[in-house]
Amino acid sequence: MKAKFNNFITATVEFAKNIKPEIADTAEDELIAFIGEMAALPERRKKTIFKMNVRNYWNIIGRDKYHAVYEIAKLINEMICSSATAERAWSTFRFIHSRLRNRLTNVRAEKLTTDSFSTGQMKQQSLELIVSSSNKICAEIMWALHCLNRISNNSNKNVTNLFQAMFPDSEIAKSLQMGPNKVGYSITHGLGPYFKGLLKQQMSLSPWLVVSFDESLNKKTQTCQMDLLIQYWNEEKMQVEVRYWDSSFMGHSTSLDLVNHFNEKISDINISKIVQVSMDGPSVNLKFHRDIQSKREEHELSKLIDIGCCSLHIIHGAFKTGVESTDWELKKTFKSCFTLFHDSPARRSDFISITEGSVFPLSFCATRWVEDKKESLPKSKRPSCKSYKFVVNAVKKELSLVKFQFFSYLASMFEPFLKLYQTDAPMLPHMNGDLVQLIKSILRMFIKSETIEATSKLTKIDLQNKENHLKPSEIDIGFAAELSLSKLRKNDAVILKDMKEFKIQCMHILISAAEKLFKRCPLDSVIVNTSTCLLPNFYAQITPEKNRNQMKILLHHHISLGILTASYSDKVISQFSKFISSEFALNQDVFISYDRNNKRLDDFYFKNIDIKKYPELSSVIKLVLTLSHGQASVERGFSVNKDVVTDNISTDGIVGRRLVRDFMLTNNLNPHSVQITSEMKVAFKSARQKYQIMLEEEKSKNKKHAMLDQKAIILSEIEELKSKMGFLTKTSLMLEKEKMESEFKKELKNCVIKTIDSRALDLNGISQCIWEHPELCFQENYAHDLLTTFLEKEKFVVQRKTPLETAFIARYGDATGLKVGVFCEYDALPGLGHGCGHNLIAEVGIATGLALKEIATLYPNLKMEVIVFGTPAEERGGGKILMIEKGVFDETEICMMSHPTPLEIPAPTWLSRIQLTVVFKGKPAHASGAPWEGVNALDAAVSCYNSISMLRQQTKLTSRIHCIIVDGGKVPNIIPERSELIISIRGIVKEDTFDLANKVKQCASGAAAATGCSVTISETQPFYDSVKTNPTMIELYINNAKSIGVKFNDDAMASKLLASTDMGNVSQIKPSIHPCFKIVTPAANHTHEFTTSSGAPENQIHALNSAKSMAMTVVDILLNLSLLEQIRNDFQNKN
Repeated sequence: MKAKFNNFITATVEFAKNIKPEIADTAEDELIAFIGEMAALPERRKKTIFKMNVRNYWNIIGRDKYHAVYEIAKLINEMICSSATAERAWSTFRFIHSRLRNRLTNVRAEKLTTDSFSTGQMKQQSLELIVSSSNKICAEIMWALHCLNRISNNSNKNVTNLFQAMFPDSEIAKSLQMGPNKVGYSITHGLGPYFKGLLKQQMSLSPWLVVSFDESLNKKTQTCQMDLLIQYWNEEKMQVEVRYWDSSFMGHSTSLDLVNHFNEKISDINISKIVQVSMDGPSVNLKFHRDIQSKREEHELSKLIDIGCCSLHIIHGAFKTGVESTDWELKKTFKSCFTLFHDSPARRSDFISITEGSVFPLSFCATRWVEDKKESLPKSKRPSCKSYKFVVNAVKKELSLVKFQFFSYLASMFEPFLKLYQTDAPMLPHMNGDLVQLIKSILRMFIKSETIEATSKLTKIDLQNKENHLKPSEIDIGFAAELSLSKLRKNDAVILKDMKEFKIQCMHILISAAEKLFKRCPLDSVIVNTSTCLLPNFYAQITPEKNRNQMKILLHHHISLGILTASYSDKVISQFSKFISSEFALNQDVFISYDRNNKRLDDFYFKNIDIKKYPELSSVIKLVLTLSHGQASVERGFSVNKDVVTDNISTDGIVGRRLVRDFMLTNNLNPHSVQITSEMKVAFKSARQKYQIMLEEEKSKNKKHAMLDQKAIILSEIEELKSKMGFLTKTSLMLEKEKMESEFKKELKNCVIKTIDSRALDLNGISQCIWEHPELCFQENYAHDLLTTFLEKEKFVVQRKTPLETAFIARYGDATGLKVGVFCEYDALPGLGHGCGHNLIAEVGIATGLALKEIATLYPNLKMEVIVFGTPAEERGGGKILMIEKGVFDETEICMMSHPTPLEIPAPTWLSRIQLTVVFKGKPAHASGAPWEGVNALDAAVSCYNSISMLRQQTKLTSRIHCIIVDGGKVPNIIPERSELIISIRGIVKEDTFDLANKVKQCASGAAAATGCSVTISETQPFYDSVKTNPTMIELYINNAKSIGVKFNDDAMASKLLASTDMGNVSQIKPSIHPCFKIVTPAANHTHEFTTSSGAPENQIHALNSAKSMAMTVVDILLNLSLLEQIRNDFQNKN
């Protein structure tokens, strides 16, 4: 029991010594007296006191009597809960209160008399235990530091028992308590924040700060981890130091995400000291840099120094760009080499036994290629994997080895720079010279030396100008590649052309690499160029005046950024002049003999030279040396992350481990060599309290979230019920509306049917009259007068003889509504009368117009204007085409007509058509007396006809050619002077039709040339385009036709190749349909039998059904204007 109190006294006194030494001795005496007094109290009294709240507790005990103890309690409270409220702060006095209660409640007064705890004994025991407790904490700290070496927290589950078994005679081992949780929270909440606090103190003394960051995937947390490092001036070491600061863990990593996380993590830093943000060069990072710059301008802070992206990335990227600019596929080859032997002991064994080599490729690059041996693996052992096949193909290529050797030689040019700048030492003043040296070494490989020497600026050399290039034979590819190439040439494995082509490919690689360097490297940066004035051996290479000018340019640049003021810069340049004339003049040997391989620049200036005499100059030197030269430090941190990250580790745990590990790596320390200070011990011991506070906060937060989630769930359920109610209401209203609309639509369609049926006799009379009075194209005067007179009686506004002599336009309805065009045809065929049934087409057009007129009259709110067009001369004259040219159909929104055929074909394929008239002219002569004097035009016509017949074999299935000879001479004993052919060319695609027409014209020209005739070819009828059937309209037509009993069989539904019509030209400018309706007939169109059928009364019903279907289609569109939008879209999209 005494030991327990001694531990308590020792810990409390040690705490007092570290925090407030002046009360430590008093505190020890007071604690001994305090415990003795409490132990002497009756049991009931002790229980009463310990049930009190902390405030009353100290009032009764007497804070004046035990002033030191009370002060210690306050200090502990302030340390643990510095940000808590006053009331909460009182509650944390349980640090002492709870320990006393646990130890004294069950202790009998008679066993703990003041005699047994005499002052002398307590002091002696306390002194003995101070050392023991301190050593125990040191041991725990060292073990926690040791656990950073890839030891997970869970590995400490039984480590306490292990220590006791290993060191049975050690009191420290017996008292050591280092479980998984303690190791975790002591690093995360104790040592990590402690070392970060030390870093923050050091950073506060630095006049300038540079922040570097980079992102990588953290596979354990499955987040994008952005690490931030701080580059600052360490006043204690008098050196530039790069230290890990913090990490942010993100899901998305857009520019805005980076800015927000970056600002959050540097909130504890004085951002006015930040002069540079270093990063690599993805586009998102460049956007981030611009955003940060604009934010600083908004807050009137200095602009950030920008020397471009990480130089290491630029150099590596240039090398990569160059190598990948050819089709050598080196990267794939190296990867295949690695894959071939990776995780394959058998292949490795075979390789060693055959080649006697034991060096294998590393990941993604080959460190050594197969030696010049021609042995191969036994057939049974040859792998079948892709990597093996790729390597085999690569080895078979004669120039593979030469390519690898050139690759290695080029890499050796870049490698020194990359190695040199993998350091935390200040390197910016060296960068200009190193970059110039690297670029020159690459340029000398393929650019003439006089060109390089003549230029004042390397980046101005025109790399694509062949006049600047060396000859292919002079291109430097390295000795190894040259020797191998010569050997191949000697063995006739390659020819001179191959060698030249290889050298040109090498030059292409060099050009690509150099161009990338020119574009991205910071040779044009003012700071990179002028910071060379701080290189020690630079002072001796140029005049003091030139060096001062360099410094002036450097200072001007910083003034323009707002980092330095003009007056401050005046002092700097004055001190710099004195520095040159004094320090350099007195220590020239030191300056000239400076070797950067042995001494850092910061060490040179601040340990070799008395720079403190020049305060402003030294500050600027610190600024330049603090600037980052690349991302090497940040990317090395990715390897450190792999060392410290374990399974199921929290993000705070990762940051804490990185902070501690970074401190140890920076100071080259091991766990046993870390100086454990009293502040570190306090931080270590307070970690548990911070951990518990964090758990309480998380618990409270989770509870709050749970409550919010529960509330959200209830609200979500309420909203879901509301949504369902709304959906049901909406559905009910929609169904009701659909029902009403359906009934209304049914009413309108019944109106259509009744109207047409009621006027069937009148409509049949119109058809019969036209059938009985057939009229050829442009002569349809009887039909024109008959139809216009009928429409006028039906209250249509009729424009007679417009725009052609036998055409008309009849309108009815609201001119602001949907404009529906219905077409009538009424011309007949020569010698056949209405052998194409145009009398029925006219009847269908008038019937559709009457039905739509009735709808427009009864339901004016539907807003529709029906326009009946009388279109003459379809058969031979192209009446609709002439009407299109006069703009007759411009205002019409949808167009429709239907045509009689032997089948119901809703969407037939109407062909485009060109009609040619070919006239041959020869020379007449007596066919018997002197035939040799004549030139036979009929022979030309026959030859042309035969050529066209032979052409049919090469004609597409979708094209047609028809040809007749209409003139071949008058009498047989006269050689025909003139012959004439009429030729029709048809096709689905108009381009095919024009192409076929050109071939027919060539046939005619060939026939003329063969017979000696002259030929005239003319298009005697307008071009008829193919019909562009609107799919939405025709689908509505089919559904409506089916609803009134029209039946379509499979053949009828199939697309049929039919004739040509000038309605095709209308369909190219307006959404249109041109279905065919069936009439009872034993023959096809354009026959005498079809003429008889088109006038038969029993076929009227089929014509009227088609009219009903078209009018009902318009009803569907009127009641659902979204269909009109779909029709328009179809018209725009359909070929």
